[in-house]
Amino acid sequence: MPPDSLRARLEAVATPERAKGEARYLKLTDRRVIGTGMKPWERVAPAYVHEHGQPSLDQLAQWFDASLEEAWTAIYCLAARPAFDDASWRLVERWSGEPDTWAIADPLALILVAGHLEAGVIDEDRLRDWAAREEPFWYRRVALVATSSLNRGLGGPTRRRLQRFGRIPPIGRHPRPALALDLLEASIHDRRHFIRLGIGWALRELSAVDPDGAAAFVQRHRKQFTKAMLAKARLDDHGRRMT
Repeated sequence: MPPDSLRARLEAVATPERAKGEARYLKLTDRRVIGTGMKPWERVAPAYVHEHGQPSLDQLAQWFDASLEEAWTAIYCLAARPAFDDASWRLVERWSGEPDTWAIADPLALILVAGHLEAGVIDEDRLRDWAAREEPFWYRRVALVATSSLNRGLGGPTRRRLQRFGRIPPIGRHPRPALALDLLEASIHDRRHFIRLGIGWALRELSAVDPDGAAAFVQRHRKQFTKAMLAKARLDDHGRRMT
């Protein structure tokens, strides 16, 4: 390993105890966790990129296939490129089927999948196709989570991290409630844990821009909702936002 590689920088601020704990929490067995923690990663990874320049797409692909922390860096570096295009989408499409953990799938969805849709590189039907897929289930999870930022924009912590890497893609200026409802309809039958949580998250942000549509969806499918799904959505038994 080169002495000034990204991995070497990350390892310098990591601890074995944190690595073991995060790997256990995220149920990661094949993908390595270096153990930096989010705050040190937020400092070290952008600094490394600013010193060494924007990495190539090939380098980003290598980082994504390596550790958890290098995969995070690949996602944020790809977002920091001047614009999204077909070449960047090919990476995102591959990554979306094999993220290994929600901790990679969710920023990938919120930033890169949503960003490529907003930039016109893909259209809404691509996400409808993903939500209709049964395997790998990550495509459905990613499609659902992408609607969260499409409807409500990027959250503060995500925006802060993107700013450190140099670019905040415009996402969420024009909500897409109809798309979210289509993806929810295609996914509501799925009983897998991470899909159920994805449904809850998508509904939470949908309810802020289309409360009637969200409530009608919950009421229509009430028997398929668990308490955990409604808690994630922050909705009551009637699909209305809890005060």
